[in-house]
Amino acid sequence: MCFPNICFVDDLSDLEFPSAQTMTITITYEPVAWILRTVLGFIPLIINAFILYKEWMVRKSDKTEFINKYLKIYSISSIICSVIHALFAALYSFNVFCYFGLQLTVQSFALQMVFMGLYQLERLRYCFSNSQVHSNKGYPNYIFFIMYIIAILWSLYIVVYVWLTTTPYHCGINNKYQLVVEYSSMFSLYPFMTAIGTIVYILWDLTTLFLYILKVLSFKRYKTENKNIYNRIMSILNRILILTITYEIVGIGLIISFVMRSIGNIHQSSVNTVSSTTSGLCASSSLNISMYLMQEHNKYQYKQYLFTIYKFRLHYICCCCCKSIINDEMVIYSDENKEEKGQSAEKYDSSIWETRNLSVKINRIGADALELSVETTTNM
Repeated sequence: MCFPNICFVDDLSDLEFPSAQTMTITITYEPVAWILRTVLGFIPLIINAFILYKEWMVRKSDKTEFINKYLKIYSISSIICSVIHALFAALYSFNVFCYFGLQLTVQSFALQMVFMGLYQLERLRYCFSNSQVHSNKGYPNYIFFIMYIIAILWSLYIVVYVWLTTTPYHCGINNKYQLVVEYSSMFSLYPFMTAIGTIVYILWDLTTLFLYILKVLSFKRYKTENKNIYNRIMSILNRILILTITYEIVGIGLIISFVMRSIGNIHQSSVNTVSSTTSGLCASSSLNISMYLMQEHNKYQYKQYLFTIYKFRLHYICCCCCKSIINDEMVIYSDENKEEKGQSAEKYDSSIWETRNLSVKINRIGADALELSVETTTNM
């Protein structure tokens, strides 16, 4: 139904964006739609809040040790952002919250993605940059500088365009229990600017993934030189790779789902609202779980996750590279379990992940790989 300068539609997907002469865009959510959206928001909120609680208690107990303060900050910030995202996604349909709920939902998810990317970059920089390994066989420092600059600019872009395009003039639940939100005409730019931001982030994240893949491939040829050191280095790389590919698969699946819904021209408001909300919450939750499993003190949970994937052959749905990585990881943990059975139980300290301080001298391993002949000591 349309009135002068105002159009009422069932959902965002049903909206036909107005011409330049139109001053406002009003969207009406039917009760079924916003109630389902609220319920779907509270489910991941409980899950993500539980993960945050577990992670916070472990860190509070002083049983964890981080080799870099930035890794500690980025990881916990990403987990907190997932809780904020689910919280405002659940509360968006209520009065008052609808004025800023969408903005904070989008921005918290964007920050969660940035913190995840920065965590991976910082791990890569700490272990394999030229300045850290004291060698010219690592990655040059300018690569990390460029990646950090892109992350900052992307974050600023999200903040600016979200508040410019999605801040409503008026919102609330009317006497028919419909959620009515009135935007300015700038809202018509929101889908386009979101698409641009999504493409930039995917390229940025895939670049980080590519840097990890290069290191995995460069180390494979040196497996026989020192098996223990090789296994520990590969555990760092494989763990990040497997969990990154996990949430990338979820993200790609959600993008395909969005495209299919657009092509199919689905008009049911409840279906569109449920699917759009579920897409964002699934992506945020997959990022959160991946970040949780990346922590060294959550090694047991990671191993259970890895064994589950292997048991149900879920890695066969991935590319050959991912399948090979998971198989390699299973071999590493199988060898580790055999060693633990043959000797007294011994706790793994987080210092085994400090690859730049390995107490071994391995001869030059090639121009395209990292030199492990670092003459420093470790706490192992």
